[in-house]
Amino acid sequence: MKHLDFKITTWKRLYFKDDQDLEKTISDLYKGFTPYEIESEECEDLCDTEEFISVNENDGCSTIEIYDNNKLIWDNSYTSEVNRKLKND
Repeated sequence: MKHLDFKITTWKRLYFKDDQDLEKTISDLYKGFTPYEIESEECEDLCDTEEFISVNENDGCSTIEIYDNNKLIWDNSYTSEVNRKLKND
C-alpha cells in the first residue's frame, strides 16, 4: 500500500473536580509528571487546534514521509534533504 504520513500537533484538555488541588497539579508537573500522569476526571482532544509541524519544530526530523509497500521512499528530514542535495551536486 502506498501512503503519506505527516506529523501534526494538537492540544488536549484535562478536566478536574471542583475541589482538585491545582497547586499539587503544578507541583507534579514541576516534578516531571506528564499530563497523562495527572489525576483528572476527563481528557478531551481539542481537534480544532490541529497544526502541521515543520521540520525545524521537530528538531530536523521528518514531518512528512511517503511509503511504498511499507518502505520509506521519501521524507523531508534535514538529513534526507542534505543527502539529496549532495547526490544532485
